[in-house]
Amino acid sequence: AWLAEFADKYPRAVGIPFWCFVTPDSVTPEVADSLARAGCAEVEMGVQTLDPRVRAEVIQRTEDTADVARTIRLFRERGLRVSTDYILNVPGQSEDELRDMVRFFLEANPTRVNTFWMDIFPNTDIYRYATREGFIDAAHAERIAAGDGVKGLIRGGWGESRLAEQFQMQVFLMNFLPARVIET
Repeated sequence: AWLAEFADKYPRAVGIPFWCFVTPDSVTPEVADSLARAGCAEVEMGVQTLDPRVRAEVIQRTEDTADVARTIRLFRERGLRVSTDYILNVPGQSEDELRDMVRFFLEANPTRVNTFWMDIFPNTDIYRYATREGFIDAAHAERIAAGDGVKGLIRGGWGESRLAEQFQMQVFLMNFLPARVIET
């Protein structure tokens, strides 16, 4: 109800185009209509992963891939730009997941796909998962606990992954090149 009220008042009172964050499982057609009516120019949506196992076990998110596709479609139908965020180098992320991600985004057609690198911090659920499942050995766990090796969200993350770097470049190029070039 507050969003419908906002959509009525904001254009009259302020009228400046804006951008906001959404989650795929929180968007309904009514939410998309209200944001469009309010003057939202772009939404940014955290997708993080499209792999159901990684989504549930590692990132602990509840939406599914159909929610992501539906949300992109709802906003695109209303003329809003849709920026999606995807995390690379998640413990357990496979080459198949990364290939499926590229195919999914080529088909779903968001305006932009942003990639970020996962950093793992001590005493977090992801840290415990990665150590328990053997993605991080004892020496690496000690470095993480000491705060060593944090490289940032845009480049690097908690561990080296040449494969993830290759997919990061492919996803970056998706924002500029036709799908037929990316698919090859």
